[in-house]
Amino acid sequence: MARGAFWMIAMNWSMRLIGLVNTMILARLLVPEDFGIIAMSMVVVGFLHVFSEANVDLLLLRKADVSEADYNSAWTLRIMTGIVVMVLLMAVAPLFADYANDPRVTVVIQILALRSGLLGFENIGVVRFRKELNFRREFLYQFYRRIIYFVVGLIFVLALRNYYALAVAPPLAAVIAVIISYRMSPFRPKLDFSRVGQAWNFSRWLILLEVARFVANRTDNAVLSRTQDATALGNYFVAVEIATMPTRELVMPLTRALFPTFSKVAHDPEQLRTAFLQVMSFVSTFCIAAGLGMALVADHLVPVMLGSKWSAAIPFFFWFAIYGVATGIIQSITPFFVVIGRERTVALLDVAYIAVLVPTLIYLGNTQAIVAVAIGRVVCRYLYLIFVLAMMRRFGGVPVAAIVGTIWRPALAGLAMAATLNWLPPIVAPDLAAQTGMSIAFTGHLLSLVEQFLVGAFVYLGTVCLLWVLAGRPAGAESVVLGLVGRRLAARRSS
Repeated sequence: MARGAFWMIAMNWSMRLIGLVNTMILARLLVPEDFGIIAMSMVVVGFLHVFSEANVDLLLLRKADVSEADYNSAWTLRIMTGIVVMVLLMAVAPLFADYANDPRVTVVIQILALRSGLLGFENIGVVRFRKELNFRREFLYQFYRRIIYFVVGLIFVLALRNYYALAVAPPLAAVIAVIISYRMSPFRPKLDFSRVGQAWNFSRWLILLEVARFVANRTDNAVLSRTQDATALGNYFVAVEIATMPTRELVMPLTRALFPTFSKVAHDPEQLRTAFLQVMSFVSTFCIAAGLGMALVADHLVPVMLGSKWSAAIPFFFWFAIYGVATGIIQSITPFFVVIGRERTVALLDVAYIAVLVPTLIYLGNTQAIVAVAIGRVVCRYLYLIFVLAMMRRFGGVPVAAIVGTIWRPALAGLAMAATLNWLPPIVAPDLAAQTGMSIAFTGHLLSLVEQFLVGAFVYLGTVCLLWVLAGRPAGAESVVLGLVGRRLAARRSS
């Protein structure tokens, strides 16, 4: 499990590092308004694209005896849903542009629609990388896609210097993804309708789950597309994407690695619960450190990463970094539910969540300042986390006390880090700025960011270790990491 998770985490962090550099460059070449137009367009594009994905890869991963007909039928279903979604997007683009009161959205949606149709032809054989636990191959496949997309996208941004560059890049990336998938996998799929119905019966609940999650994640964008201009929405959109990146990009690849791994121990409930609690220990330790840490340094991190013209994004960045903590923990629970055959339960839980979230965001978006929408999402997300943890006891047989036992140490360490950084004074360095040729503002932000990062990391890690020792050194992330470090040091001494 650890090896697979390592490759999946390495894959997504490599891609996200590329994406982060890309975003930092784009933020300086473009303006918030450009990102706002894309954010408006992605409300409808992202919603319909969920149906084109179909999640048939999870069926192939869960099924023990997978035949060629299963792969071919899954590929056929992807093509069908992708083409249907592409046509629908072309048709609804003008309607959504009228809703958003921005005619520029029409063409952007129609360009982005091509991605859904193209991705349907991706070689389904690449699923075998995960099926066979060949995560190194999966890492290379995803990495090649991303690096080429980065280069092509950057070329278009440098050439066009407007939002069209952001719209053209995803369809081009889809073409590249399809080509690479056939280069890396020897499997050659064929149209086959024999098991499309079976694939759809499995996928429909997972599609419902993804629709619920999309609505939960993008309702605010839909509301703000109507009530805010493109500049305000651009600040909001970029803040969401960057602030939730660390927690999201640890947990998403981890869940991809956990699904086949959990499947192999699903026959032993006790072993499955033990594996789940170990994962929860790692996820909570990282998510609290990364999410809360980014929230605490938002005043300095945003100017350093994006530039001074993005200062309006700081309040959103703060709240969504905190939001990312709960989201990361929730996402780590999903593979457990799916492995025990409770994907319907997860989907219905998400439907119940959005039944509360959507009216809340609609009310706040139409009556309050835009930052109130961000706060509303955070409050609803943490209430949902509490509810999901309670459901783990009923459906997964995992006591709430056992889950709390994996979370309380990083939670207290996070509070200690917050108290310390709140007390720490910022650094102002006009002399150093003059010597380096950098602006006083940028230098002050950069030095304060480095100071807060080092102090925060020291306090957090020190507190986690201290609490672990005081708790009697229970099994968890601390014991695994320290055991690994100890074995490495022993191996070096012996060599």
